[in-house]
Amino acid sequence: MSNLNKITILFIILKISVVLFFYFNMPFLFEQSIFKYNDFGYYSSGDLTGAGKNIAYRWIIWLLQIKDINEFLPVTLALSINLLVDVLWIHLLSRFLSYKGLFIFIVMLSLQPYSAIYTLRFTTILFAKIGVLFFCWDLLNGGLNNLKQKTLPLIKIFFWTLLTLLRNSNLLIAAPYMFLKQIKKPLISITFTFFFTFTILIISLNEGELHGLDASRWPWSLQYIKNLLDIDNTFLVLPILIFVRILLLFGAREKLFTNGIEPFLVWDMPGFELFVYILMGLIQLFGFSIALNYLYKKFGFPSLILLIPLFIALLTAVHQRYLIPYIPICLFGLAFFIDTKLKKYNR
Repeated sequence: MSNLNKITILFIILKISVVLFFYFNMPFLFEQSIFKYNDFGYYSSGDLTGAGKNIAYRWIIWLLQIKDINEFLPVTLALSINLLVDVLWIHLLSRFLSYKGLFIFIVMLSLQPYSAIYTLRFTTILFAKIGVLFFCWDLLNGGLNNLKQKTLPLIKIFFWTLLTLLRNSNLLIAAPYMFLKQIKKPLISITFTFFFTFTILIISLNEGELHGLDASRWPWSLQYIKNLLDIDNTFLVLPILIFVRILLLFGAREKLFTNGIEPFLVWDMPGFELFVYILMGLIQLFGFSIALNYLYKKFGFPSLILLIPLFIALLTAVHQRYLIPYIPICLFGLAFFIDTKLKKYNR
């Protein structure tokens, strides 16, 4: 058995162990089930024709006759697909890490709590994970900067269209991906990408969805930070707001975003929870910065496409759920940094 296969099996064992820990302890740790999914009622409503977000996910829920995501079928699908995506990340990144670096990566990936919590949830985030993986698979194998291969097969058009209808945020990667894959024919590239984007938006967006993305409905606005710090100077507060929202994206769960910081400012479990979110945010932000810098130097401008969904998240609803597809990239950056330091130390 090869070292890669051994490390993959170790990852699966560790991952399932962590998932089981949260399965049994979520009600005690966070007073909610691991299967909590507030949007599921919308998706299981039975409306298969009306415009709205993630319409293909609604079709799957109807086709598979899923009534609740804690049923055996959706749980099995979520576990299987999530593990497959993680294993594919391990195999993809194994070319860029030593054995020690890859070992560090799989340990961090298996222990990452937010990723573990979502491993059993058959939600639309799962399809965002597939979208980011697929893009990075093409990027890291030279498919986005090899001029001889800048074509877009019909199968990839279908694949990206389906992924985007399953999880609309994939449009922010799919559209520039399609543009780059056809860049040898600029007029066709621009025209096709425009009509693809326009069609997806017409199908997916409605007034309710746009209202849900309105950042002013939640705390963490400019005025909220001004009131919190008792500072009225916009030029001083704006950089703080940007940094805080980045930390929310890279480390915080949804409750901190929706309820604000006040419930966490107590010297008890909530205070410790806040400390963990800040620490996790700083660590994962550092890892993502290392990874993106490495990808940009090695693969060029196309790697910056990864920033587009994160930038939109920073302007709208910003918490760690939207980072889940990027967690392997964050942890790759950390593993790569540690791996590099270990190599220098062992010289």
